[in-house]
Amino acid sequence: MKKGYTLIELITALALCSLVAVSMISLLLRYNSNYKLESKRIQNHFYAEEALLFIDNTIKSCKQVNVTESYIELYYENSSIKKVIGQNLHGDVVITHVENGVNSTTNNVLNNIANFTVSKKENTIYVSITVNTGERFSRCIGIKLIS
Repeated sequence: MKKGYTLIELITALALCSLVAVSMISLLLRYNSNYKLESKRIQNHFYAEEALLFIDNTIKSCKQVNVTESYIELYYENSSIKKVIGQNLHGDVVITHVENGVNSTTNNVLNNIANFTVSKKENTIYVSITVNTGERFSRCIGIKLIS
């Protein structure tokens, strides 16, 4: 009766263990890659929705609204103060605070977007944000008609 294993048996066992390890590592790497992509997509969705909510609240707190295709002008009780919401040259949605015709402060609302469009029909403003991944987020914002 022989004791121990032959060299061929050891090499075969080692090869099988290596195949199992390589397949497990590739599954782990694929899972990790999918996780990162999905996390980024969810993060973009959250930030875009929060930006739209912030824009909605900002519009509802003003007295008068003027809309063009690329930006929104918000006027308040004091006629020397206004806010402008739009996309800057860096691809960010920003709110610029303007006092007496001079830009005093600019705040980022959302970074790294592909497109920001605005339209107005009667007393409804349609805001659309397209992020760099191609996803589009939109919101309809009702405004009060000033008489």
